[in-house]
Amino acid sequence: MFPKAAVTTCAQGRMGLRWRSTAHILRRQRPLNLVCVGRSRLWLAVGLAIVVELSPALGLMVEVEFGDPSSTGFFDPDHGPARRKAFLAATSIWERTLAGDVPVRVVASMPDLGGSGDSALLASAGTVTIHRNFGGAPVGNTWFAASLANQLAGQDLNGSGMPEIFVAFNADVDRSDVLGSVDWNYGLDAEPGADIDFVTVALHEIGHGLGFFEGIEPSGAWRVGGSPASLDALLQRDRLGPLRELLIPERRAAVISPTELLWSGPHVKAFAGGHAAVHAPDPFVRGSSIAHWDPEVLPDELMGPSYGGAQHDPGALLPALVDLGWVLLVASPTPRVSPPSATATMTPPPTPLPTSEAPVNRLYVSNIGDGTVSAFDLASFQLIGNFPVAEGPIGLGASPDGRRVYIADFRGSRVVAVGTRTHQILASQQAGVAPNQLVVSPDGARIVISDTATDQAIVVSTESLATVAQLPAAPHPAGLALSPSGRHAYVVGFGGDVVSVLNLDVYLRQAIMQLPSGSDAPISISIAQGADVGYVVSLQSRSANSFDPDLFSVGLRRQPFPVGFVPESVVLNTAGTEAYVAVHDVESGSGLVVVADPSTGEEIARVSVGDVPEAVILDAEHDLLYVANTGDDNVSVVDLAARRVIRVLSTGPAPMGLALAKVPSSHCAGDCDYDGRVRIDELISAVAIALDVAPAIACEPADDNGDGLVGIADLIQAVNRAASGCS
Repeated sequence: MFPKAAVTTCAQGRMGLRWRSTAHILRRQRPLNLVCVGRSRLWLAVGLAIVVELSPALGLMVEVEFGDPSSTGFFDPDHGPARRKAFLAATSIWERTLAGDVPVRVVASMPDLGGSGDSALLASAGTVTIHRNFGGAPVGNTWFAASLANQLAGQDLNGSGMPEIFVAFNADVDRSDVLGSVDWNYGLDAEPGADIDFVTVALHEIGHGLGFFEGIEPSGAWRVGGSPASLDALLQRDRLGPLRELLIPERRAAVISPTELLWSGPHVKAFAGGHAAVHAPDPFVRGSSIAHWDPEVLPDELMGPSYGGAQHDPGALLPALVDLGWVLLVASPTPRVSPPSATATMTPPPTPLPTSEAPVNRLYVSNIGDGTVSAFDLASFQLIGNFPVAEGPIGLGASPDGRRVYIADFRGSRVVAVGTRTHQILASQQAGVAPNQLVVSPDGARIVISDTATDQAIVVSTESLATVAQLPAAPHPAGLALSPSGRHAYVVGFGGDVVSVLNLDVYLRQAIMQLPSGSDAPISISIAQGADVGYVVSLQSRSANSFDPDLFSVGLRRQPFPVGFVPESVVLNTAGTEAYVAVHDVESGSGLVVVADPSTGEEIARVSVGDVPEAVILDAEHDLLYVANTGDDNVSVVDLAARRVIRVLSTGPAPMGLALAKVPSSHCAGDCDYDGRVRIDELISAVAIALDVAPAIACEPADDNGDGLVGIADLIQAVNRAASGCS
């Protein structure tokens, strides 16, 4: 393997934080034989480092000190000359490759690092000092390796007597009891046979010292001074965003996400065809994770995590160095053929043709009493119909495009997809045992369902309705909320007093937030879509608590509700300044919506609604609140500005869930239901739009024999009729 050196001693230096290898310090305490190399000149000295200042040229000047005692390492009587020649050949490649005005001094040594017959540490390396916020730094609060920082600053930031890079090679590889018959090969032709090519390993290790190093701990914290290394600043977790912008728990998950921690710099992306992942194995391997390419995504690279054969071509390291801030003397490497995608992707459904008509606002209500869903046109508040969909529907959620409504079938142990155009079941799949509440991710790619019977949250793909993950949640989970980004799900259960935080990118339970003592049986939870505010209500303690969804922390203030009233459901407004909590009297069942201030816990207003209100949903666009009254079989429409009910909508028996959808116009063309088939009327509408005529979906061709097939003549006739308005 070629792991990057683990820093064993860290001292504060004058111009930055100094990283030193303990082994290097111990070697420097003894008399040294030093060879100092500046371009083509070579000097030998005993006990003294001779540093010669040469006038800068186009190429980077690399000065080398061989820091081994007499007759060891690079001064071994048998191997010393070949070792020095091979290392100088590697530094010469970097001199011909990189531009730079400030010399880079490298201290190279070859101590006895041991090993066994089948494994050994080949080499380690690193930057001696790191620097941030210097003049010329391309970004602030970011650590740069001394070799690169000096070029960017145009001066030697760590002092003329201080080296920039240290490299240590394992001299014991040449022993017969280490790696068996495999030895170092010091040839320069990149043909080592069965041995290990020394020049390849030297190029790799110097690459770390040039800036290809990471500054993150397995915990997700930055290693030094609360700032990332320049390499870390160029990484992003797929679907989450830049590594430096993630929360510590998100970074902790990102650094153990194989093939998904991606390089965002433009030069590497061009070289790799868009996807270049760094090595992020699970578990984290110190000295190997992050500061190497992922061999599954970028195979056969010089900066791979283990030695794979002779490689004198820096490959993806060159564009990486450019992204870090280096300037090349050579032409940019030829981009590779794009490797397989670093993340699994779903084939998107066919996109319907656009129409000029605005979408229709609808309200959907699940009725557990008769297994139907009620659909309302919100322009007129008229009932479209009660449609049979499930055995015991509770949770509801609409797809972001408004073409589907998803239903958690509590009694049927399944999730159901219903088309909003036809209100027919498009698909259903088993989802846990007792699916309760349901939320749809902002991108429409997945659904999260609380399963009350198994104490889990079920993650379902919207493409197939297949379960993709089952995550441990709160006891008897009921309430669900998603963060605005859709990265996290927050789950509460009435069997405990915690909020479980689920990371939906790596499918694990990331945190557990403990509610204050006495917050028994949390049943509903909400997160503001425009602010870092969350709110959770507890059934048995008849109280509520605010929480910070980013910091995973719960406030200590607990808001009580009216005496004798039990809370059932909550939703926050977009700004997080008001919480709307549905409560009901335990004796009479009469319901209220309590308007509360989450920051203070103070009650702002009360609005009387129907009996036993079980669910609430906010229509922020129209400043309306819809409340499902299970005891009255109806929905109250609350004007939030006026603080009063303006409509009552009759539903099926025992309404339990609510969803709002912006349904595409009835003149949609294409696969409007996303069921993988194009209906006859959809096809006619598509053709009519292509002919620039008004589509009329009622003009369907006759299917005389009922086999679902339509003759060409019938189709042409239908299009002509559509063009003439079905006359």
